[in-house]
Amino acid sequence: TTSILYIQEIDSLSLKIEGMIRDMIWLADIDDFHLFYFDKNENFNWRNINQYLKDTSIFSIIPENDVYFLKYFLTEHRNLRNRVAHSLTFLGEYSIYNMVILFIAILRLSKCLVLKREMK
Repeated sequence: TTSILYIQEIDSLSLKIEGMIRDMIWLADIDDFHLFYFDKNENFNWRNINQYLKDTSIFSIIPENDVYFLKYFLTEHRNLRNRVAHSLTFLGEYSIYNMVILFIAILRLSKCLVLKREMK
């Protein structure tokens, strides 16, 4: 039997979902930078998706159950986002199962209401 692989779709959507979360956080005016020190200099860096999903302030824009869903599939257990971003994905992982999971993640994010923050 021939199985259909969703390589482009999974590669694209798993990373786009991180961008959606980053945009929602920016619009909600939640802290989106990480402060760190290097050689006694203060530096700023974008927070990564792991840091976003572990920060409880995200519950103000994304329901807690949805955050746990995203963490389970994108970072902590299935780690799909990291595996795709670093080319660690096996061919068998480009299945309809992961495609449906990513589609459900987008549907869960689409129900969240984020009011546009005031431009300074």
